[in-house]
Parts: sequence; structure tokens; C-alpha cells
Amino acid sequence: MRPLFYAVWRKIKSMRTTVANIMLFLSCCTQCVFAQQQDTLVLPAAEIVAERPLLFSIGNSTTLLDSAFVATSQGNNLGELLSQQSALFVKTYGAGGSSTLSSRGTEARHTAVFWNGLNISSPTLGLNDLSLTPVSFCNRILIVRGGSCAINGSSSIGGSVHLLPSEPVFEKHGAFSASAEAGSFGNFNTSLSSQWAGKFVESKTQVFYGTANNDFKFVNRASRDFPEQRLTNSANSGFGIMQDLRFKTGADQYAGLSAWYQTLSREIPPLMTDPSSEATQSDSSLRLVGTYKINKQKWGVHANGGIFYEYQRYNDPEYSINTYYPSKTLTGDIEWRRFLSRSLIISAGSNYALSSAKFAEYGTELKRRELFSIYSGIKFNHMEKLKAQLNLRKELLYANAPAFTPQLGLEASIYKNMVVLIGSLGRNYHIPSMNDLYWVPGGNPDLQAEDAWNGELGLELKIQKFEKTKIRINAFGSKTENWIRWQPTTGGIYAPDNLRKVETKGGELLITHRQSFRKAVIDFTAEYSFVSSCLIETYHANEIQLLGNQLMYIPNHKATAGIFYEKGNTSVVINHSFTGSRFTDADNTQWLDGYVLADLRMEHWFSMNKSAVAITAGVFNLYDTEYQIMPYRPSPGRWFTVGIKFTHANKKP
Repeated sequence: MRPLFYAVWRKIKSMRTTVANIMLFLSCCTQCVFAQQQDTLVLPAAEIVAERPLLFSIGNSTTLLDSAFVATSQGNNLGELLSQQSALFVKTYGAGGSSTLSSRGTEARHTAVFWNGLNISSPTLGLNDLSLTPVSFCNRILIVRGGSCAINGSSSIGGSVHLLPSEPVFEKHGAFSASAEAGSFGNFNTSLSSQWAGKFVESKTQVFYGTANNDFKFVNRASRDFPEQRLTNSANSGFGIMQDLRFKTGADQYAGLSAWYQTLSREIPPLMTDPSSEATQSDSSLRLVGTYKINKQKWGVHANGGIFYEYQRYNDPEYSINTYYPSKTLTGDIEWRRFLSRSLIISAGSNYALSSAKFAEYGTELKRRELFSIYSGIKFNHMEKLKAQLNLRKELLYANAPAFTPQLGLEASIYKNMVVLIGSLGRNYHIPSMNDLYWVPGGNPDLQAEDAWNGELGLELKIQKFEKTKIRINAFGSKTENWIRWQPTTGGIYAPDNLRKVETKGGELLITHRQSFRKAVIDFTAEYSFVSSCLIETYHANEIQLLGNQLMYIPNHKATAGIFYEKGNTSVVINHSFTGSRFTDADNTQWLDGYVLADLRMEHWFSMNKSAVAITAGVFNLYDTEYQIMPYRPSPGRWFTVGIKFTHANKKP
């Protein structure tokens, strides 16, 4: 800890004037507000309890998928759910393959994934494989579009996804649920969930198991005469268990322990251009997190600490490859919040992460990457008519990180709370991954952090004649300097550098509507995104002709639309998604065609005293569309599932 202490102290001394000015400003604000404060003031305590991204995402476009909505997609992984329910682009490497997320024209490393408030993206790869997260392990999912590094830290240039836990209530109750689903191509998924709570302890245990052969037929467009073939070497199986414990330690505080073990073994199918494949990959992870929260009326403290182990093994007998990549991350975050008045709240905190890895491609020594940041925020909320926030963050240990990263957000009612102006402007950054820094040969330990300015401006229209109707229109843009890209050097070795500037811009349309009639409910959601993501500056002479071209594998257009219908014990969900064409080369001369997908899910529940049973059915790729997400990686045509759910409750969840 001594090297860490001295490094932090040197950084703090170097910026002591700035810190002193900030503290003086907050102190003045505190004194002025407390002079007017009354002891009987009623404060919105929910803001003390709320997760940080929910509290401080003013100005960002956000979508919260609650537990009831998530329950309709229990057999999916997180990548499949986000592809169906948002205009984010999920890049999937074939059936059962890895899935990564692109938000607002950025790359996968620019969208961070958080669990229990901690970043769970791989420190070696710098991204998160969404196919490893079953939806059955998710309670609430918050999607934040646009840069939010001042709130979340590195890697949120494009956006972030937060797997939010539920707050404990410490009331006596118990529940049990189970589901099983079987479908085409040998698909089988099952999950179990058990909950128990008393006055001082709450426990929740979840188990997931899934397997699939993925041996579907496809038309090989890379072969002469376009023969119909069956996909081979494409099976996968996965298992996971999650345990949450919460202990009430006082009237307004509790401690928690969470454990998540996950493993997935999969065969890597051949490309359309290859006759066969024997490659396999195994991914395992163990995540342990401790939590302590104090939620008083006027102040609160939220502390999270965790240790994450990740292990990946890749084996290909054909090329005599058998490699494994273990890594470990020790991380923690602590935040303090204080109400200064009914309208004003401030926060301050720090975040630490130490990642380490040792494998052949890093040389003979253990490699470490240490990050430490401090952050603060101030939020103003005047009777829900005007909301504003200012967030600041500073990375202290990574020498090539940018200066302070501020973010300003605003929401202002401009007509009777029916028309709201929304905007944000901020600086964002991405610290290079351990592979970028230490891979041998090619890694570059002198890489600068990617440095971006992001902004968005939008209008939200609320139609009060209906139960729940919102229309939001956004325009957004960003410029990222020091864009990291691996490319061949003069010696033929691939290496990363910072010699590019990329500009992204576009617009979004989001619509939500709810209508009730004759004991039925219809929820309609629609989302459309247009993105232009182009290289606008480069110091590589061989890339001059690429200026103004759309980046590879990023579609200009993405849209989704869904209808949820419920009447009595029966519900039907219909989802449509459109993904536009994507260029597969930097010259923008080759591309993959766009495609439309549709899914249909149905459930009917039968009540039995305190229990209920449901019969489920689903049809996926309803129109039997032939498409490729990545080049020469076939996708299945129309396929089906049937299943059963059981829950020990008075009514369906």
C-alpha cells in the first residue's frame, strides 16, 4: 500500500490549488444552504438509497428494464436481450459465440458493464462478453447511452449497462421459482431461484444451466452453387450460480455479500470459407463482492469491494494451440452523499482497481495495472421543473490519463411538464487494456488514454391524456482523440497506437406508450438510432484515403419495436428489430446486408393456492430471415421453444 499512498499523495499535491478551490466552493455552498435549512425539512430519501447511475444520469438518455420486463426473457443471455430491446448494436460471432456491445458508434471497449456498482469488464481484453451473462441472473437493467465517465469511470465513452440489485426490505417472506425451456437445435435452459427473508437477514440463491447443439442448416454463400449445409462443432454448455446475502446492521444500514460463479464451454464452428473446425473455448469467472450501505435521512454512505477471477482457455488441435489466460482484479468504490436542502445534494467518493495477469503472451513477469480515481458531484432539483448536475472525476495513478473529466447535465420543463429540454456535455476517457499495454510482441506501455468530448441535446414529450406515453428525440455527437487501434508495423508485427481521431454523431427516437382497456394492458416501445462514426484525422500516411469513411461493423441504422399484451393470466410479447448494413472493410467497398428479425413469446398462468404454473412458447426469427452479423458466420433460421415455469406465490410475478 505504501507505493499507492505515495503515488496518490504526489498527484494530490500537484493539483492542491484546484482541489482547494473546489472544497472552498462546496464549503461556501454548504454554509449558505444550512443557514436557511429547517430541522423539519422533509427530504426525498429515495435519492440517498438510489444507485449512483440512477441518481446522477441527468441529461443522458436512459432506459430501465425492470424485473417484470426482464422476466419475459429468462432463457436469453444479456446480449440477446439488449439486441431485441434497444437500438444498441450487439456484435455476435456466430451461434453460441461471444457477444459485444456498440453504443452510439463506438467500439465494444467503450461500453462498460457494472454489477453491484463495480465494473466487471475484462481487464485483459478491455470489454465484456455479454453471452456469459444469463438474463435470469439480472433483476433490473439500466442502459445509459452516451458518455458518463465522470460518473462511472473509464470505458464509458459510448455508454454503460448496469445490473442493479434490489434493495432489501427485511420483512418475513419466502419464495421459490423454477423454469425449464427446450427448443430447436438441442437448446435447453433451466433456472432456479430461492428467496428467504426475516427481520434481519435476506437470502437469494439463483442457479442456471443451459446447453445447445446449434446444429442448424444454412446456405453457404461463400461456396460455389450455394449448397445447404449443417453447422458443425458448434455446441455449448454453461452453468452459473449466484448467491446474495443481506444483513440488517441498524435502523438505516445493512451489509451484503454477493458471489457469482459462471462457466461456459463452447465449440468454435468453422467459417463458411473453412471446411471444418476443432477449436474450443472455455470461459470461467468467480466474482465476490461485499457491500455496506448507510441510508440516513440527510446523508448516506455506499461502499462496495470485490475480487474478480477470470479464466479463459482456447484450444485448437489443428494448429497445435492450447493457451489459457487467467486474470485477477481487486476493486472497490466508496461514496458519501449529503442533502444540503430539499433541492440540493452533493456526493464525493473514490474508486480503486488493481488488475494482474501472468501468461505466456505477457512474457515471464506478472503484469499489473493499477487505477485510482476520485470523484464528486452536485445535483440540483427544483420541484421537478429544473434538474441540473455537475460531476467531476480525476484519475490519479495512470500517468497518461486526461485531466479532470467534468460532466454537466440539464433537464428543464419548458411547457407544463409536458415538454422537457434535456442536454449534457462532458469529457470522457478510456484507459488502455492490459493486452494493449503488455501483449508480447506488440504491446505499447506508453499508450495515451483515449480522450473524448461528448454532448447531446433532446426534447422529451409527455402526453398526459394517456397513462404512460413519452416521446424523446435526441441529437448527439462526440470527438475522440488518441483512438486506439492495432495495425501492422514495418516489421509485420501488430501493435496499438494513438494516431487517430474519430467523430461520431447521430440521432435517436424513443417512444413508450401504455394503454389499458377491458382488463387488458398494452405496452408499446420503439427505438430508432442513426449513427455516423468516421475517421476524421490520422497520422498514418496509408490511412489518408480512409478519412470520412464509416468505421467497420457499425451500422448507420438500428431500430427496435415491441408490443407487450396482457389480459388476465395470458401475455404475449412481439419484438421486431432492424439492423442496417455494415461495412466489413476500412475502404467501405464491402458490406453485409441489413436484416429484420421478429420474435414472439407467449405465456399462460394457472393459479393453485399459493403457487402458479405457466406454459410458455416462443418463435424466433419469425420470418425465417437469412442473415449474418459477422462475415461468414451463419445464423439460424426460424426456430421454436416450449417451456414451463413454476412459482410459489399467490399470483404470477
